[in-house]
Amino acid sequence: MLFGESFDEPAGHDGVSGSGNTGGQGTTWAPVAVEGLPGVGAFNVTSTGAVDGAHSQRITLVSGQAASVANMGLATQGMYFEADRPYQGYLLARSEAGVVTVRVSLGLVSGPTSTLQLTELDHADVQVSDTRTWNLYNFTLTPVKSSSCDQAATPRTPCHSNPEGVCIECSGGFAISVVGAAGVSVDIHFAWLEPGSWGLSVAPCFLVLCFCLCQQCTVDRLLTAL
Repeated sequence: MLFGESFDEPAGHDGVSGSGNTGGQGTTWAPVAVEGLPGVGAFNVTSTGAVDGAHSQRITLVSGQAASVANMGLATQGMYFEADRPYQGYLLARSEAGVVTVRVSLGLVSGPTSTLQLTELDHADVQVSDTRTWNLYNFTLTPVKSSSCDQAATPRTPCHSNPEGVCIECSGGFAISVVGAAGVSVDIHFAWLEPGSWGLSVAPCFLVLCFCLCQQCTVDRLLTAL
């Protein structure tokens, strides 16, 4: 469901991977203000210590309660979440100084990509260990309400239209937040999100299956290299 899940895109002026994309794929990640978690963050993409020559996204809390980045799927067109259905995923992450709380959220996103805001539908906190090595952290999120999808009057990016030529955008987004005291920092190497077994078994799709297998190969390669 996420696009830019391995943070391979160059950083925009704000230091977030893929935030400066203007082509058809749209912004991959962007800073976001999560409701109830005000704060100022510093962001940079680094290859230091990264696996397989790839990049990772560093998120540092400068002030306030949290520093957050959001993903809205392919072409920044948002994601559809179904209420009361579980979504599962994982982060490949590390901390270099102490145990750090990382919050993952599903929510409703509003505003342009330059000033995104996210209202949470559910969240989970994971404790990223201070081993300075990459570890996998699993999570499950169950939104309390569905996100909406509608024709976009002003698309956020060049739109991937449906067969009728109509640009559809959804309100669902996914956020990663570093929570704690000023100065805490976490590197995120990979993020994955998918429906639970309910969604994977309803309508198998060859292309989606191939995509998932490719991503699993990527993660397996990363973990093998640790």
